[in-house]
Amino acid sequence: MVWTCPRLGYRYLPSTDDSVDDLLPGPWLVALDPLMFLDARRLPKNAVIQADVCIVGGGAAGITLAKELIGQPFRVCLLESGGLSFHRATQALYEGENVGLPYEPLDTCRARYFGGSTNSWGGWSRPLADIDFAVRDWVPYSGWPLSRAELVPYYERAHQFCQLGPFEYSPAFWECQIGASDVSLLPFTGDRIVNGITELGPPTQFGKVYRTELARAHNVSVYLYANALEIQTSPSAQLVTHIRVGTLSGIRFSVAARVFVLAAGGIENARLLLVSNSTVSSGLGNHNDLVGRFFMEHPRFLAGVVHLLHPERYLEYYDREGNYRSRRLAAHGTSVAAHLSASENVQAEEGLLNHKMSVIPVYSGEESPATDAFKRLYRAFWSRTFRRHSLPDRFIRELLEVATGLGDVVTMVYARLFRARSLIRAYRLETIVEPAPNPHSRLSLSTERDQLGLNRVRLDWRLDPLVTRTLRRVHQILDEELRRAQLGRVDIQDPGDEGSPLSNRSWCWHHMGTTRMDPDPKRGVVDEHCRVHGIANLFIAGSSVFPTAGSDTPTVTIVALAIRLADRLKTLLRTGILSA
Repeated sequence: MVWTCPRLGYRYLPSTDDSVDDLLPGPWLVALDPLMFLDARRLPKNAVIQADVCIVGGGAAGITLAKELIGQPFRVCLLESGGLSFHRATQALYEGENVGLPYEPLDTCRARYFGGSTNSWGGWSRPLADIDFAVRDWVPYSGWPLSRAELVPYYERAHQFCQLGPFEYSPAFWECQIGASDVSLLPFTGDRIVNGITELGPPTQFGKVYRTELARAHNVSVYLYANALEIQTSPSAQLVTHIRVGTLSGIRFSVAARVFVLAAGGIENARLLLVSNSTVSSGLGNHNDLVGRFFMEHPRFLAGVVHLLHPERYLEYYDREGNYRSRRLAAHGTSVAAHLSASENVQAEEGLLNHKMSVIPVYSGEESPATDAFKRLYRAFWSRTFRRHSLPDRFIRELLEVATGLGDVVTMVYARLFRARSLIRAYRLETIVEPAPNPHSRLSLSTERDQLGLNRVRLDWRLDPLVTRTLRRVHQILDEELRRAQLGRVDIQDPGDEGSPLSNRSWCWHHMGTTRMDPDPKRGVVDEHCRVHGIANLFIAGSSVFPTAGSDTPTVTIVALAIRLADRLKTLLRTGILSA
């Protein structure tokens, strides 16, 4: 019996060993609303969906790819693990084991429903810097196989996807356009410390903003609740034939396509390659034991206090929390924020990682145990983790802690809500440092399995000592340059040696590097075109291909690389050139 859907044909196959050549389009026997996404839980068991392009993952990379392929003369199938909103059972598929640095529970730092982690994105957007693409002799494994200049045309197109303003990151340009007479950027006398600009998007939740456009596209079908279980290949493992898919409700089906793209995130892309081990025991793309290695995340440090002679004039640009709500520092319909960093010349001279420094105001009552407990409660409820991880014991302990210092909590909440400058007690220095690529920082497969029967992830997250050395040194340089320009000073606080508990370290939830890009298969999982080495029709999109991470949020770079990949796929599919 043949079953079909509005845009992609699939047919019911009782056996599981049918080949791609057996897939035939059939008459439309099932009428579904073409303006609706498809619920994979309603598919017949063992259905095989036929497409030209199969995209795994409906986050920034996957949605960008699908949107770029709208109207093309080939059929696109996008598989999304979740639905259109958060569901705890689906989110739990992210759970894993942490054996390295203390880190967030793995099911709390990404969002597993349509739109991916753009559903919790703050909208901060800045392309990587020139130095991030360069080979740096003081940063092992550094260097991209493309330059920033090559990516600029795609960055410009990515601005439209992310609903940003002009592709312009000159501090002088924005200061002139904003034209605020009472605030300005810090005017340093030399070039050791430089200003940088970040654009703040709406923020764009891709799953909401582009949902209708994708639903109306006649050549694109989005399957919700569809979890990729295994990538199936030819006997030589040089060509992907199917992706086996399952739902938590027990439905199993597969997708056959000409091209497959993994766009499931920095952890799940590598995990899917590793669990696809029926043809190659070590996992696909893993001939050189690189899949899962070089895991990177941005560490965020609160260390140091900034004292300026005129904070009311200079600090508004750098107030990271205030920029979220302020529309005063805006032009061309876009708000901006500023940060400080050592110049690229200084980084090269002193062997430092890239980084960015901004400030966080500390209000009355801010640094008490009660407000710390309140913030933990807030974050846990926001990320919806209490239901599984925290109730009832931790919840009760935190609530009692809040009750003991309720006055501090109320003062802090009032000050933050109303931006009460009279209640600011200090400005803490917040620094995000680029993680150095480290092959021993890696994820592998755990023996524990999830609800779908797949091995969970075991994360061994490590930071190079160069991170804390960079942190110490850039704070010293900032202090020297503030004093030189007679602008103020920094009270430097030693963050401690790496490996010791650091209460002032947190994370940005940016997972990168686990399927890194390099034209040499001995140094990377994908080539410069994001194709998995040795597999003709398997590509990877997203931050897992980043060779280095820079210090900026990865979303706009993810989108730019996805647009670049979409252009390449259009050419390959039209010409039929797909060879290993």
